[in-house]
Amino acid sequence: MPWILPPFFPLLIWRATPDAWRPLVAAAGVFILVMVVLLFARSVRRRNARDAATSAPKEEYRWLSGWDAALYGRHFGSFLRFRGWRILSSSPAGKDRLTVVAEKYRCRLALLCVEPGQDAAEADLGHLEAVGRDARATRVALVSRSAMAPTARPPEAGRNLWQIRYDDLRRLDDLLRVDD
Repeated sequence: MPWILPPFFPLLIWRATPDAWRPLVAAAGVFILVMVVLLFARSVRRRNARDAATSAPKEEYRWLSGWDAALYGRHFGSFLRFRGWRILSSSPAGKDRLTVVAEKYRCRLALLCVEPGQDAAEADLGHLEAVGRDARATRVALVSRSAMAPTARPPEAGRNLWQIRYDDLRRLDDLLRVDD
């Protein structure tokens, strides 16, 4: 019930004001109304500018130069969420590595993204296997810049280990054979 009264406060103030003061009260009321509208518009513009600056394009899967793992994690997370993946965890594994665990349907995926300026190392496979084991991942994938990386499972991999190039991320569901 108390929320009904505030819209009537200007009317109550107008009725309680002597006739000589009404022009001054009207001017003050208009000034307050204009200031409220300006402050509201300013806050909306700031929020929109902040959202535009921090939001990631939904098609951005590339790791751009100058980005650290945390910034790429925000962009890559938006990319995966837009495609229906639910991000279970995302954490930088160093300045140039990002570990992501995501789930879609019955597929739980552990990803290790290596900055395109770096080469994947043998230690990355060990780290990825540990993350996949801890997350109970059904598929484990190493994402790197290497053009030589096969887009299918290597035959020596005991688990579902995949090596994926950044250019192939746009068709991630097809590569991993994730059913709709």
